[in-house]
Amino acid sequence: MLNKQLLAPQSIVVVGASNDITKPGGKILKNLLEHEYKGDLMVFNPNSSNIQGVKTYHKIEDLPETDLAILAIPAARCPEIVEFLAQSKNVRAFIVISGGFSETGEAGKILEERMTAIVNKTGGCLIGPNCIGVLTPEYAGVFTTPIPHLRSDGCDFVSGSGATAVFIVKMSVLFIFVCVCRLHWPFLEQLLCVKLLLGVFEKSRFERIFWSCPAALQIRRGCFHQAKEALWEFLLLL
Repeated sequence: MLNKQLLAPQSIVVVGASNDITKPGGKILKNLLEHEYKGDLMVFNPNSSNIQGVKTYHKIEDLPETDLAILAIPAARCPEIVEFLAQSKNVRAFIVISGGFSETGEAGKILEERMTAIVNKTGGCLIGPNCIGVLTPEYAGVFTTPIPHLRSDGCDFVSGSGATAVFIVKMSVLFIFVCVCRLHWPFLEQLLCVKLLLGVFEKSRFERIFWSCPAALQIRRGCFHQAKEALWEFLLLL
């Protein structure tokens, strides 16, 4: 059951976050920071301090009560962490990024069932395990990119496949990019299509440039006017 602690948490703890943004825990924390989560943000990591500038707790007992916990730790540790947070810290929403549960066999299935039972017993909400996370207008709790601009008049999107979800998000942002070009700078769209058809650059190279260029960033944020000047930089990169 979805609850307000999942959809609009007032506080979040990322269990297993790090300064390494190539890892899921580090990337999720980076996304939360870059997309300006307004609530209280904390990290639990017994081995590191001041992770990405966020208050970091070495002892789980020292954590304050929290609405949402995002776990990016080995599967074997997840049930005990979930149990402690649910019973001692009043956590009522969990996002478990970690893999290694029922998708791996009987041992993983037992871990998953134990964790699910704990959350159900406390009336909480569990997303996962083995998922990319949750993205709402309140916070970017995913370890993937791009992070699109969400509008209140849009639609909800739920996927059982993280790869499918990321593909759809990427294609939707790219579609908006092409539409903006078509409306305001049609020659950009034509040049892009010509270059793709002639094989002047590989599609993979286009994607790397597109997702990192300021134009794409502004479009993902819904700032189409600010994207105008940034598009020129994208054109030059091509």
